[in-house]
Amino acid sequence: MKYRLALAAVLLAGLIVPVRATVTGIDSGFTYSSYYNNSTGDGIVSYDWDSSGNLYYMAGTSSYTFGGLYQFNGSATTTVVAGSTDYVGASAVYLNGYVYYNASAGSTQKIYRYDVAGGTKTLTSTAANYGLYAYNGSLYVCGAGNVGDANKLGYATPAADGSLPSSGAITAFTAATPGVASGPLAFDAAGNLYYAPGWGSDSIYRWTAAEVSLALADPVNNALVASSAWFTFGAEYADQTGNNGGATSMVIGEDGNIYLTLTSWTAPSVLVEVNADASAATTVLTDSDRLGEVREKDGSIYVSSGSGIYQVSAVPEPSTVALLLTGLLVPLVMRRRQLGRTLSAAAIVVSVSTAAWAGPYSGISTDTGSTAIKSDSTSIVEWAAGYQDLVRGPVTYTTATGALSGAAASYGTPESILGGYGGLISLGNGGTITLTFSQAIMNGAGADFAVFENAMLSSGKVFAELAMIAVSSDGEHFYTFPSISLTQTTTQVGAYGTIDPSDVYNLAGKDLSGYGTAFDLDDLLDVANADGSFLDLDNIQYVRVTDVVGSLAGQQTLDSAGNVINDSNSAYGNTAGFDLTGVGVVHAVPEPGTVALVTTGMVAILGRRLRWSKGA
Repeated sequence: MKYRLALAAVLLAGLIVPVRATVTGIDSGFTYSSYYNNSTGDGIVSYDWDSSGNLYYMAGTSSYTFGGLYQFNGSATTTVVAGSTDYVGASAVYLNGYVYYNASAGSTQKIYRYDVAGGTKTLTSTAANYGLYAYNGSLYVCGAGNVGDANKLGYATPAADGSLPSSGAITAFTAATPGVASGPLAFDAAGNLYYAPGWGSDSIYRWTAAEVSLALADPVNNALVASSAWFTFGAEYADQTGNNGGATSMVIGEDGNIYLTLTSWTAPSVLVEVNADASAATTVLTDSDRLGEVREKDGSIYVSSGSGIYQVSAVPEPSTVALLLTGLLVPLVMRRRQLGRTLSAAAIVVSVSTAAWAGPYSGISTDTGSTAIKSDSTSIVEWAAGYQDLVRGPVTYTTATGALSGAAASYGTPESILGGYGGLISLGNGGTITLTFSQAIMNGAGADFAVFENAMLSSGKVFAELAMIAVSSDGEHFYTFPSISLTQTTTQVGAYGTIDPSDVYNLAGKDLSGYGTAFDLDDLLDVANADGSFLDLDNIQYVRVTDVVGSLAGQQTLDSAGNVINDSNSAYGNTAGFDLTGVGVVHAVPEPGTVALVTTGMVAILGRRLRWSKGA
């Protein structure tokens, strides 16, 4: 316990002093502005945004006690959890409808959850913890362990009601990490894990997504060990690392670079950018106060200091500005509309391709022109509300024969993927699940819904577990989206093998974690117009997701053109198969109340009033 409290002293001594922080330096490649200031003067210890963009922050008083949990909706601030005599913790993080935050009383560490929809708080765990982090539907914890090994990293996957399994138990999946205090962790888009020990360390450690997956599947025998540092800060950061300070928060930016705060007793705090290839570190911002929580949102970096939060943004390079001025970026924007095509069960013809991708279809999710839909996109109007017909497939796959065997996949729950993004359920090889919705999906302009998985980026390609998507209006007759796979069929994609997503069309799972594969109901127009069809494209009530058994031998899955689909189908324990993390709807049938409003002419009246207000 003493190690965890040592870092707490370093953090809290600066973060909750009720003074306004002062930036004393900013790198020429960045700009900053004040994003939010806590008018009470209490320090903002940690913060995060919910799926609607509301800011939640945890405050600490000058006596180091919990100052309350607050919500800022863009115009007004509301106290959602009152302060208490507990000592304030280090983290507040949003995950799947709940804000998890921590506090302590004496030697008891506590994790609470605040129900964003219900407005209630619940004590969720008293397991050892220090920092809380949300990733891929699970709550990750640094400082997980007993006294003496308090620097382990752990995790727990919340149930649909936000509770943690086994009465709040946290499962450690690392050996004791270096340093004398707990520090921050972060995952990149590929699922690689980074950890920076807190006070007393000058290094960052890294584990690959494959290593993390093995550790989560069997934390006893495959626990992660920090054998050597991935990056070590140089002499220029001696005042903020080692015996003088350490990392307090860390996040991976959209550019793949690491942004972390280094906090010291005796020197100014710094926000540092570490290149994704560990080649160099750059001081982005220097502050006379002690910088705290760093977050990423919509391409900007945010960092707290004292009672405020800064927004830090990169300055566009001159070449980019020139491109904008000359209009040369217009073709890149137009690539978003690249999928003008004629579809049939026999073939798919795409009229536009791009030199940036090797194949003819949408490529890496984060590239300009990708058709993928981000999980926090405002275009998503609803998420799957229910499920039925869940059949999980087996976890064991034999490469030579393509034989499937063994127990069914068991990781995750179907309830966790309902109502939003952030949960996860593994379907197993050939497994299937059908999702239902509060409002039917309708055919609009462009993508109508998106299916999300937790695919990972690796060396410019994607570790993907694919799935076919079918829809139904009546729950009895299902119609599968036409799909294409141009992935080579000479060699089986192996364990953690990758594919080029630009070779794949209309197969869910090709897009990275946090991005959904978009589906356009126009692709089923021929089916809907066929004689005897039961499909109403303006009344889609069901979406069925079926894992592709991407085998070149034995049980095979074919695309619409008869090509064998090749993807990674090795044995991944209870996480085998397609890992569904949500289904988001872009075009939904209006609720009856809205329709009634239109039919009674009320909307016309409102429109007329709007014209009057403009002097028309």
